[in-house]
Amino acid sequence: MHKSHLIARRFGGSNEAPENMVALYRRANLSGMKIFENQVAAEVNAGASVYYLVRRKYSAYSKDPPVPIGVSMYYWSSSGAHDEDFIPKPTP
Repeated sequence: MHKSHLIARRFGGSNEAPENMVALYRRANLSGMKIFENQVAAEVNAGASVYYLVRRKYSAYSKDPPVPIGVSMYYWSSSGAHDEDFIPKPTP
């Protein structure tokens, strides 16, 4: 498992707050989430205001401790750009 941040540190997310952490496999964090975060960073770096939302998604059949089946990511920019993606938890 990989300690993933829902809101990346570069966007002001905490490295310490438990509510900003999610357990994902490394590949989900360093590929899918990173690609999406880079889109958001490009908007911010271009001077746009960005609304950014990241949510954990759990199965109704999650075990204890629950591990999300993935993360839903959304952003809307003052430039008019927007995107959404679901980053599934790949197998380890």
